Amino acid sequence: MSAKIADNILYFNDKPIIKGINDGFSIAPIPTEQGAFLKVNFPENEGPIALGNLGVFIGAKGYGGSHMRPDTPYWFSPFGSTTGTDIKNQIVWMGVAHEDGSYTFIATLPTEDTCIFINPKQIPAGESTGGEAGFNFFGETGDAYTVVSSGVGAFIINGTNFPQIVEQAANEVNKYIAKAQLRKNKEYPEFARKLGWCTWNAFYQKVSAEKVLEGLKTLKAVGIEPRTLILDDGWQQVAPLKTGGTVLTGWDGNEKFGSMKDFVAKVKGSTSVDTFMVWHAVCGYWYGVAKELFPDCAFLQRMPLRYCDNSVCDWQKGFLNLNPNDFESFFDAYHSHLAECGIDGVKIDNQACLSFQSSGVGGRVKRFDQMRTAVNRTTKKYFNNNLITCMAHAPEIFYNSPENNITRSSDDYFPDNPQSHALHLYTNAMTGTWFGHFLWMDWDMFLTEHPTAKYHAAARAVSGGPIYFADEPGKHDAMLIKRTVYADGTTPRAAAPARVMTRSVFKNLNEAHTPLELVTPFKYGTMCSFFSMVIAGNEKHPAASACDFDIAAVEELTDTGKVYACWSEARQELTTIKQGDSISISLPALEFELLTISPIENGFAPIGFVNMFNTLGAVEDMSKQADGSISMRIHGDGTFVAFSESKPSAVLIDGVGVDFSWENNKLSFAIKSDCEVLIKF
Repeated sequence: MSAKIADNILYFNDKPIIKGINDGFSIAPIPTEQGAFLKVNFPENEGPIALGNLGVFIGAKGYGGSHMRPDTPYWFSPFGSTTGTDIKNQIVWMGVAHEDGSYTFIATLPTEDTCIFINPKQIPAGESTGGEAGFNFFGETGDAYTVVSSGVGAFIINGTNFPQIVEQAANEVNKYIAKAQLRKNKEYPEFARKLGWCTWNAFYQKVSAEKVLEGLKTLKAVGIEPRTLILDDGWQQVAPLKTGGTVLTGWDGNEKFGSMKDFVAKVKGSTSVDTFMVWHAVCGYWYGVAKELFPDCAFLQRMPLRYCDNSVCDWQKGFLNLNPNDFESFFDAYHSHLAECGIDGVKIDNQACLSFQSSGVGGRVKRFDQMRTAVNRTTKKYFNNNLITCMAHAPEIFYNSPENNITRSSDDYFPDNPQSHALHLYTNAMTGTWFGHFLWMDWDMFLTEHPTAKYHAAARAVSGGPIYFADEPGKHDAMLIKRTVYADGTTPRAAAPARVMTRSVFKNLNEAHTPLELVTPFKYGTMCSFFSMVIAGNEKHPAASACDFDIAAVEELTDTGKVYACWSEARQELTTIKQGDSISISLPALEFELLTISPIENGFAPIGFVNMFNTLGAVEDMSKQADGSISMRIHGDGTFVAFSESKPSAVLIDGVGVDFSWENNKLSFAIKSDCEVLIKF
């Protein structure tokens, strides 16, 4: 794919994509198989911020992507628009749908000293764009003493298959930024393979050793034994500063826990937990680390971020931060102590605070690199990369994760905020559509005894990320939990994080009449999921989110001659589907539909365990034998369903024949544990 800029127009293969692009932009001389890197040439001595005119996308009919949330420097927000006039500032990735059926994808990249974003162009009063939305590049160093630096600031690509060009973009960015290691090339963390329980929503900061043990006891009483425990905020030794706020004062547990080594040993020795993780903020605690504990900390100059209405963060005034060169010694001291206590991993929160704590120390890009280099080293050395990165939606972090493979992908789960639940799913899925190529997305915890429980449980099951809940002791929906976890404590796996279906990317789902549509790939099929975006009591929303679904909308399923088996979670029904067949979906608030779509080969297609939300994760391997029988390796337990045109003569589990049912092409039988299945005809 050849790219060029001529007469202020960006072309791909002589096709005009962007008009009005600034003379300061050029195609960087970086070899690429697809797409192009854009070099941004900001004016010299501009200062800590600068603008450059990106121009207008030609023939645009829809936009979708993620931008920094305007009220916080910690999280992304999703957006979709048909006009581009309602898009917020600080875009980190964006897709553009063109009238000719093609798509453009653009992702911003940090230069040596500067974080780059895309902003909608501000139109002066009285002027008109002719209905076309224009965009600027915006650069920010986060340091009053560091001017913006020119350099490669974005990757851009055009094509007719949106998920394909996004994947191609990720491959090219990975080759250019070595630390932006692709998810598929990194190990999936051990803790994320197991069902987890987190203490946050159960106890918040009032957590104690006794409460943790009680929670694990009440879970066991209803048949649930999580193997991963995340001890969240409230366990550390902390003390208030005279200037306000609270800092870390010791490496070990506070008076509610005592010796962490003893407590961890007690938990592991008396419960199902074999992976014990703890929470801490990036500089120790919310306001940093006490000088008595770590003398090298210092008050650093705060610099507001221009895109954030609350970037000074009043709740962190007087922040005691780490000097740039001290990250290594701080994390080594802290993490080595935790490891000696038997702790297996960490959730590191508040990471993006460095965005506005970088003035006078070289700016945010260098500061994030120093922090991430230290975190990457110590979490690998002490915890085998068992790390959850949190409050970390700074692009410099996503592109600096060579071995870390899990990140929180949205703001917190807020059980008491009815307006938040649909947006929570939307945010996670849109974040994963691009950054899911570099990291698995963590959709955060949820409560199982709650009106939204089933909605969130199903979403976590198809997200591809870890599944952990945060129930109070005795408040558990055991049957719901068992729909997310196998008897051995592990959870079903997907081949990749869920992504937003292409046609959903370019809609404003915050004001949707249609559901959030997700695609989750598996080794032997695809799950297409639909989640209502209706917010109960919101007059802007209709009574239901509705759509007509044809598999032609899913790029992975566009073989016009292929017939697929289709299992409906809502209807508990097995049918077949091909291109041109339409499924009508209507979802009231907090409702969803999960479709398991498996290609029929040789008259057979696996569905998986229909007692689980994630059905297809059970099928680890499948092949056709010389005699026409089907061999499968299955992980998990439950009622296994498959499409079979012919009635089997026998079903064997680990060589032993078992009872099965077959009616209307639906084959069903019970599996009690991991096994080899042979279906004879």
